[in-house]
Amino acid sequence: MSRSLIVTSVAALALSLSVSAQQAVTVGAPPPATDGGPPVAFDVTTVKPNKSGDPFISISMNAGRFTASNFPLRQLIQTTFRLQPNQLVGGPDWLNDRYDITGTVPAGVPPARRDDMIRALLAERFKLATHTETRELPIYALVTVRTDRRLGPQLSVTANDCTAEGRARRGGGGGAGAPPARAGAPPPAAAPPGGLPPPALGMRPPCGTAASPSFISAGGITMARLAELLSGRVGRTVVDRTGLAGLYEFDLSYAPNPGDAGAGGPLPPGVPAPPAIDPNAPSIFTALQEQLGLKLDSTRGPVEVTVIDRIERPAED
Repeated sequence: MSRSLIVTSVAALALSLSVSAQQAVTVGAPPPATDGGPPVAFDVTTVKPNKSGDPFISISMNAGRFTASNFPLRQLIQTTFRLQPNQLVGGPDWLNDRYDITGTVPAGVPPARRDDMIRALLAERFKLATHTETRELPIYALVTVRTDRRLGPQLSVTANDCTAEGRARRGGGGGAGAPPARAGAPPPAAAPPGGLPPPALGMRPPCGTAASPSFISAGGITMARLAELLSGRVGRTVVDRTGLAGLYEFDLSYAPNPGDAGAGGPLPPGVPAPPAIDPNAPSIFTALQEQLGLKLDSTRGPVEVTVIDRIERPAED
């Protein structure tokens, strides 16, 4: 079964993903700007319901234009506010309706302000108003399996220098300590001046993450960052309680949950096929223990949630 690949690179300035099934995502009210800068908004926007029934969704911002196609509103909110499904509370049933949304980016506004502009769009076109509060919810604690904290066979301290200076010296994501590409992977793209390229399909990035619904591969990340990545896969907030400091690299392969993004159907045009999924792969919980020497303990803890106070259907363009 083919599934689309989601790749995150420390050098990437624009987000682009293609998936074939719904994932929860959340968005909140516009102020204040997430990077501390002045308020920003798209110059021109269009919002139209999508009734196509197409399973594929996409979101991107390139060449001064933001586009979300066939995108569930709930997922857009979660994505923009970087929330897990259990962190978005309230809202009507039609929050799962899908929309085609475009926005023209004002001249001089960097891609890093994308989420600020989407928040402003949600407030203007959907009248979205939210507040945050802390609730006691089920969570997972990421801990080591062994009391001596010995790591699993697929997890190790990274040999890569993931500082800005180290990335600049490496110039292309390779260099000493970078793992080789997996069999059948295409050669990596040439590095842009002063930065790393996105990792090639099937290749562990030296500093960053590459992922699909059935694997996570990373280099130069902390245990806290791994906990964040796992949160999106297990449906709960995951907190790092490993006590492991420093930067790590790993490959984690597992069986995706039914209904995860990317399940079923042909890939859209231009989306490369990811590595084949092993039908006998273990669950993500078992894979963590066997491959990384880590486990998830179920517990409860304070979780900051976003509560929807008001949202309205937009006037159609």
